Formats: sequence, structure tokens, C-alpha cells
Amino acid sequence: MPSSVVAATVQAEHQAALVVAPKPPALPFCVGHGSELHCLEPDLPLIIRGINILHDRGCDIHSDGDVLLQCVVDAILSALGLLDIGQIFPDSDLGSCQFLKFKL
Repeated sequence: MPSSVVAATVQAEHQAALVVAPKPPALPFCVGHGSELHCLEPDLPLIIRGINILHDRGCDIHSDGDVLLQCVVDAILSALGLLDIGQIFPDSDLGSCQFLKFKL
């Protein structure tokens, strides 16, 4: 059998398999991803999960600078298909815990 006939046969079999393949079920949940990367600057508080860590440097970041809570909020917003925390909330003196209480 010529190679062009074999190639056409294999291609036809693969196309038929693609048409017959069932669609995977939709997941009953959404997955989001959040990440934070900021410079440590002198004379700023270092806050992680609402706890002020004694250190000579802290994050130059949105609001109170709590990297962990802001990462969690970004992941929730991502799972909802929304923009990240910096685009939804204005730069303010709000604590990161307030972002978690925000009702969408």
C-alpha cells in the first residue's frame, strides 16, 4: 500500500476518534492563583497574615503590606475571573483583612 494511502487512513482514523471523544465534565469549582512579589524597604512594617513581624524592613505594597492576605485575595479574585487586588481596590490605608470581608 502506498505511503500516501496509509497516511490518509491514519489521519481519517484520528479525526474520527476526535469527533467521538466525549467532552470532559465541568469541574464543580473554580481555581484561582495569587502571587505577590515586592521589595523590602527600610522603615516599613513587615506584616504577614495580620501579624506585625519585628524587622527593620517591610514590603512596599498596597495598603498595609500584608503579602500573604493579599495573595489569598488575589487567588479568590482570580477564581472568580476578576481583576487583581490592585485594580479593584484603590491604594488606601485599609487593612488586608478588610479586602477579605469585601462582598462581591
